[in-house]
Amino acid sequence: YIQQFIEYKLPDLSPSTLLEYVRDYEIFLGWLIMEGISSAPSMKDVTLLDLEGLRMEQVTSFRIYLTTYKEEKNTRVTVSRKLSSLRSLFHYLSQIAEDENYYPLLKRNIMAKIEIKRVQKPKDTAAKLKGKLLEEHELDSFIRYIRQGYAQDVANNKQAL
Repeated sequence: YIQQFIEYKLPDLSPSTLLEYVRDYEIFLGWLIMEGISSAPSMKDVTLLDLEGLRMEQVTSFRIYLTTYKEEKNTRVTVSRKLSSLRSLFHYLSQIAEDENYYPLLKRNIMAKIEIKRVQKPKDTAAKLKGKLLEEHELDSFIRYIRQGYAQDVANNKQAL
C-alpha cells in the first residue's frame, strides 16, 4: 500500500520529498513493530488492519518517540513534517485508494484526528528567504550579468573550468 501511495504521488511531488516520505514510513512501521502494536515480522508485513486499529494514545506515543529517540532527536518542524507525511498516507488509504469492491482500503483514519500545528508563520518564512531570492527589481541586472559578465568571470576563474 505504501508503494501504491508513492506511485500515486509521483507526478505531484519531488523525488526528494517522496524519499523523505518513505523514510518517515520506515520509522513509523519500525516503531509499530518495536512497540508490539503490529505483530508483523517485518515492515512490509504491517497490515492495513494494524493501521486501522491504532488508538489516539498510540499516535501520541509515536509523537513523543519522535522527539526523544536516541539516533536523531527531531525538531518540532521535523516531527510536524513526519506526522504530516503519515496524515497524507492515511488520507490516501481512507479516501482515495479502493479495494476490488470500490471500498476504501482503510476504513478508519486515526491520523485525521491529529492536529499538526504550523511551526513557522508565513511571515517568518518570508523573512528567512529575504536576500536569498531575487526580487523583481534585481531581475534586469541578473539577466544582464548572465548575458555579459558570467562568461568572462568563468574564463577568469580557473577552478570553474
